[in-house]
Amino acid sequence: MFSCFYMKNMVPLRWAALASNVAFLAYSVPLGLWPIAVLHGALLPLNLIRLLELRQLVRRLRNAKAGSFDTSVLMQVMKREIYPAGHVMFERGEVADKAYYLASGRVAVPAYGAEVAAGAFFGEIGVFMPGNLRPSTVVCVTDVEVFVIDANGIVAAFALEPGFAVHLLGLACARMNANVEHFKAQQVAPTTAGG
Repeated sequence: MFSCFYMKNMVPLRWAALASNVAFLAYSVPLGLWPIAVLHGALLPLNLIRLLELRQLVRRLRNAKAGSFDTSVLMQVMKREIYPAGHVMFERGEVADKAYYLASGRVAVPAYGAEVAAGAFFGEIGVFMPGNLRPSTVVCVTDVEVFVIDANGIVAAFALEPGFAVHLLGLACARMNANVEHFKAQQVAPTTAGG
């Protein structure tokens, strides 16, 4: 029991609690200590359920990190919008107060020569940048259907689906890395062409 109260990591804590429940049951039942037996008989399935929930959460976080992410939970905090081809979703320097999930269509990021296809989030980097300013302009290449989530909704979504935070972090890092590579290539290209 002491080790359970001392532990900081939840998964080993639940394993230790389960072992403690079994030990107390093995001690109390033969001696007829029924209050202890009833208590640990009730705690055993509770600790098992919590352990299974933790393992499922860890699995979902690993899947989100690997790119496998279920957006259906988030739809309850997102608003559906439709825009025509050519529409400017946002411009560089604007205040970033929301992010988008692209349900259908394609959008372009002209400054980086990149496109975002259906099934991806975009606009998330500006929401988390200091000053909350958009780092680039995004334009609709085709008619698009998006689901919009504001900054407060993003925080609420983290509570609903912790994998969303891991997914957005990985997405933002990958995009920033791609942007750095894009600028490196632009700096190298003139030298190579002139050399």
